Amino acid sequence: MAPEFYIKCPKCGHEYNVHKMVYDKGQDFLMYCPMCMTRYPRKEGKVTQANFQL
Repeated sequence: MAPEFYIKCPKCGHEYNVHKMVYDKGQDFLMYCPMCMTRYPRKEGKVTQANFQL
């Protein structure tokens, strides 16, 4: 299984999965919500699950 995490968009609340490579880029890396198309720093979203150690 690929290492991934789930994050919740702070604007619309949509929860989606993202590869661990994005997590490794840091808290200020801009995430992209596929539902509302908002860009936001990862620290503003809530990580709800991960299949690797956070």
